[in-house]
Amino acid sequence: MCRTIAITGANGFIGKAFVKALVEKNYQIKALVRTIPSYKSEGVSYHLFSLEDDLDKKLFEDVDICIHLAFQFEKQERNGMDVNIFAAENLKRLNLAKYVFISSFAAASPVTDSYYGKCKLSVEAFFKDDLIIRPALVLGAGGLFERLKVQLSKTKFVPLLNDGKQIIQTILLEDLVDSSIYLIENQAKGVFHLANAEKVFYKVFILKIAKKLQIKLFFLPIPVFLMKIILAFFELFPKPPINKDNLIGLLTSKYIDTTSEQKMMPQKWHSFKESLERIKL
Repeated sequence: MCRTIAITGANGFIGKAFVKALVEKNYQIKALVRTIPSYKSEGVSYHLFSLEDDLDKKLFEDVDICIHLAFQFEKQERNGMDVNIFAAENLKRLNLAKYVFISSFAAASPVTDSYYGKCKLSVEAFFKDDLIIRPALVLGAGGLFERLKVQLSKTKFVPLLNDGKQIIQTILLEDLVDSSIYLIENQAKGVFHLANAEKVFYKVFILKIAKKLQIKLFFLPIPVFLMKIILAFFELFPKPPINKDNLIGLLTSKYIDTTSEQKMMPQKWHSFKESLERIKL
């Protein structure tokens, strides 16, 4: 029997990839989105969804699995409760057969002292008996990686903190989606970290992207205290190129050995170099 999967944040960078892959595997998809797209994929029904709204229980009556991707990156509340927590609580009240929460490396111990990391961890608590997936930096045509690429294309100077020795781990979007579906179809539960196990230093990471973009960059060493002052200035603007959470995430970068997760998968995850070769920049 064809199963029905509800995906929150289905119009997002990762959400669209999940929708496409699951439709190809003949799942029926209920895409929960903030705005109904003009182009609608075959096999997908689109429904308005906001984290801060109450849920229509009838919408979920035939749903077997809920993949929760939607996330509000800037703190927002409804009746004194963070909207990310509000939405997670509402989804769990539906008592669906299976939940999958797409979290982040930022929620792994030690948790970064950022709104993003702390909130992701708080939402995980609602899905502790379900499947929690923590991806590293996702490489593809969208998300944080796309914003970084655009920013590098606009500037010749890149701030360098602590000699650029921060560790970056990555996972190609295709690998994230394929591995997540594999875990779902094999009834996996618990927390899984999805990322290539290699260590890439931030400076090398930036240089390889610049080479792919065929642009020349210059690194500008900046003390951390000065960078914090610069960020405080940036945050006066509506859409700053970098914010406090970005800085915290970079300064508190952690390495997670994902060897055990990789061994579980039927396919080998692409390295950072291999991923860049597959992405159109």
